[in-house]
Amino acid sequence: MSEQYFHFTIGPVQAFVAQARRTRDFWAGSFLLSWMASVAMKSVASQGGEIEFPQPDTAYLKWLEGEGEGLPPQQGSIPNRFKAARARVPESFDPQQVTQDIQAAWAALAEQVWQMDLSRLPDTFQQPAKTVWDRQVGHFWEISWCLSPERNATNLLDRRKNWRTYCPPAEPGVSCMMMEGWQELSGQIRPGREVNRFWQQLTQHAGKGIDKDLRSGETLCAIAFIKRRFARIFEQLDLELGSSEKGQAWSLRGWALPLNVPSVNYMAAAPWLARVIDQAGGDNDLHESLRLMDYDLSGLESRPSREGHNLNLKRIEDACAKTNIGNWHTVNGRYFYQDELSLMQARTESADDQELLKSVQRHLHRIEAKAGHRPSDFYAILLMDGDSLGSQMSDERKQTGISNALNRFTRDVPEIVRQYSGFLVYAGGDDVLALLSVDDSLACAEALRNHYNACFEQVNQPLYSDPIQTSLSGALLFCHYKSPLTQNLSKAHPLLDEIAKERTGRNSLAIAVWKPGGLHCQWSSPWERGDGVYCAPLLQRLAAELMSYQAEDGQFSRKFMFKLEQLVEQLGLNRIAEQPEQGPDDFQVDSLIRAAWAHTGKKVDTLDPQLLDNLLKLVRQWRHDDNRLPVQAGNLSVAALKLLHFLSSEQIGISGVNDQGRQASE
Repeated sequence: MSEQYFHFTIGPVQAFVAQARRTRDFWAGSFLLSWMASVAMKSVASQGGEIEFPQPDTAYLKWLEGEGEGLPPQQGSIPNRFKAARARVPESFDPQQVTQDIQAAWAALAEQVWQMDLSRLPDTFQQPAKTVWDRQVGHFWEISWCLSPERNATNLLDRRKNWRTYCPPAEPGVSCMMMEGWQELSGQIRPGREVNRFWQQLTQHAGKGIDKDLRSGETLCAIAFIKRRFARIFEQLDLELGSSEKGQAWSLRGWALPLNVPSVNYMAAAPWLARVIDQAGGDNDLHESLRLMDYDLSGLESRPSREGHNLNLKRIEDACAKTNIGNWHTVNGRYFYQDELSLMQARTESADDQELLKSVQRHLHRIEAKAGHRPSDFYAILLMDGDSLGSQMSDERKQTGISNALNRFTRDVPEIVRQYSGFLVYAGGDDVLALLSVDDSLACAEALRNHYNACFEQVNQPLYSDPIQTSLSGALLFCHYKSPLTQNLSKAHPLLDEIAKERTGRNSLAIAVWKPGGLHCQWSSPWERGDGVYCAPLLQRLAAELMSYQAEDGQFSRKFMFKLEQLVEQLGLNRIAEQPEQGPDDFQVDSLIRAAWAHTGKKVDTLDPQLLDNLLKLVRQWRHDDNRLPVQAGNLSVAALKLLHFLSSEQIGISGVNDQGRQASE
């Protein structure tokens, strides 16, 4: 028996995950990629291999063979790249078997989707689609592997990938609406009537739920269609993999997956909806308006099929548990916005639906008036990634600790995100991707960062002399629900890599607000600054304090923040000084804040000293120096003021501030 080191990767990652039209597409891409990586891990283990890094989630692998217990995995949790080190296998070990198992698993899943939907098409439509289907399903994945007798040959896989042996097929005809560069399934060369006829036929003949999974006018390639439909058939997956001749055969099984996940407009409206439901518990008029609105909505769209389940938000579950006002977990978020309802009325040709939409709109008007507020237009994308782990993975003394810490972190992330009413898209290794409402996003980011640090503090206890040096950087993107999801996702990675990690110096949080007109503001800071302040809780507390003044004067926040921004820019205090000590001192900044306060018409002596102190802390720009120590940059940040104004106007609360963060901000 010989010892070898097996390296393996599956791609393309971004082309598969990030190209999405719905949050469900986004979730599906991450889940499938993680699932196929786990198939690869199981295939290695079936041949006697031992996965050294990252250590696989044994509970997840049990579900692959239908032996899992409790709630089955709902999100992707295994990185797409791993190393099977110390793979003590006989000479007959065949790396190609791993590739074959992955391709077989993918082909079986694709075949199930085909049989559920496209096999029911008339032959004149089915045959051209089959040509496109087979070409795309059989040639999408780029699978690279290498074997090495060297323990630390960490760059071998990168050198293998540089061969560029992956050649995707030429794709003629009409492009897929989700995945750029791939042909949609009709096989037609030009858009027009024949393309529309194909998708109309598919909608008529396909299996259950096609009316919910495929929007009118939507045209998809085979890969995108599988992402959209596989959850309805995944539970029926039953496949034998491995080599029975060598005694390495194993069974691959599926499990029940959610058929409904929160949309971005639902994420944006969720805080409002939860408050309204909660208020309705003690308000008969509001209760009745909600009941009538739910009744009309049931006539517009049927609820998701009971053959699967939903990924619900905790805040809505908690609110609904207190009342009995219908099922608000699965309502399409567009029904909570007046302009969306007006647009739907203009587009529908059904007189009955128009009347129902008008009735929903009337109920919504009454609910907004009674509740005293309307839904936010914004939601948050949270992207987080560990710092400096790659350079330490080759250290054998640290590998076990890194694996154990990441396994614990990955295992706990779903519950942390759920506690903050978020929708977890992916958590694997040191990577996290989640969608949240605006009001809980900062608290969730802070909680994840604290837990990541706690996981490594625990494994570092035996490594006093040379501990694992790592931290978690984050990017928080506030987006308008009408902006394309794919575009928003493409902005999150540069915000994390270029702003949080490079410009601010890792162990940092970068935040950007994108409004329909473009980038509104972009701000970053070390999580914990040199003055002992935690940046996320500080933002939360300041926004809450400003909201209390906003309740007295509806224009207060606008007048105060705009004047303060104007003064900083007019005096040039937002420009970085050559030396930090050349920047404005606390007395100067104090004077600016007092002047802006007086501009609102309020007396200066009404300015709360705690609010003044917190503003002094927030407005100063911080970063990490070359030694990863937080230092002042010497300038004042207008972006921080714009971000604070945005958060206070979006009614962010302080309920999510953890005790550590609250004490730090005080």
